[in-house]
Amino acid sequence: MTKFAEQLGIETSTVSRQANGKSEASPRFIGAVMVAFPVDFSEAFDVTVEEVAQRRARIVKRPTGKRVKLDRAAA
Repeated sequence: MTKFAEQLGIETSTVSRQANGKSEASPRFIGAVMVAFPVDFSEAFDVTVEEVAQRRARIVKRPTGKRVKLDRAAA
């Protein structure tokens, strides 16, 4: 794996995660493989189609419960 990582110009740990299925291929990883080796995309990578429910997270401002005393004379 070390030599393969060196050929791609990436960390050995990245190659290890890809090889062990612990991580999905990032655009950088895919690009590095495609540049380093003249193969078709479908020969280098397995493409799967998965249905997933899209979830989004957003920050919601909630009151802190702290009361702020306003100086009405300054306003």
